[in-house]
Formats: sequence, C-alpha cells, structure tokens
Amino acid sequence: MSSTRVPSAGLVPSRRVRLSVLALLTVVSFVAPNAFVYRWFKENGVSVASTRAFFAHWTDSLPASQLTLDLGLTTGTFWLWSFWDARRRGVRGWWTVIPATSGVGICFGVPLYLLLRELADTEA
Repeated sequence: MSSTRVPSAGLVPSRRVRLSVLALLTVVSFVAPNAFVYRWFKENGVSVASTRAFFAHWTDSLPASQLTLDLGLTTGTFWLWSFWDARRRGVRGWWTVIPATSGVGICFGVPLYLLLRELADTEA
C-alpha cells in the first residue's frame, strides 16, 4: 500500500502571486509570438501571397511538419481537457482559449486558461 503525500501549503504561493504570475505569462505569451508574426509581415508585406508563404513554412521540412503536427495534437487535447475542466470547475469564458490558441498559439491559450481557472477558484 502506497501513501500519497500532500505538499505543504507553504510551498504554494498566495492567490495574489499566482494571479500575478499567470497574468504576466499570459501577456508575455501573447506578445512574444506575435513579435515574430509582426516581423514576418513587416519584411514580406501584408498580402495573400505573404500569408500563404508564412503558413507554407509550417510544413517546409520534416521537422517543421512534425512540430506543426505536435502542436496541433497538443492544442486539440488542451481544448478538450479545458472544456471538461471548465464545466467541472465553473470557469467562465473558457471558450476564449479557442480563438486565443488558434490566433496566437498554445503558448498563449494555456496561461490564459490557467488564469481564468484561477480567477474562478473561490478559495483564497
């Protein structure tokens, strides 16, 4: 029979700290990837052709295709889990992770959902 250890409450930061860290990660995770997108369109112009070229690079090579598939599967899994988790925990606005992840990336969707989840938690 194995025993399960519960970590000391002293190891968990306060709700204020958790909210601050998650808010910071959400902002950074929005700005950083979009800086690359901005740079691409600044260098290549904003057009249908430059947009097609941008997305074509996602599958230019086997490693790029593998990474794209990995991120796609991760995103789908995250959407499903966040839907279930949000229903169980009463997280309002959970659906915002879908456009956030689609428009920016999983790096933005996850901290955004965790922030929403923390905000929904009524325990201090």
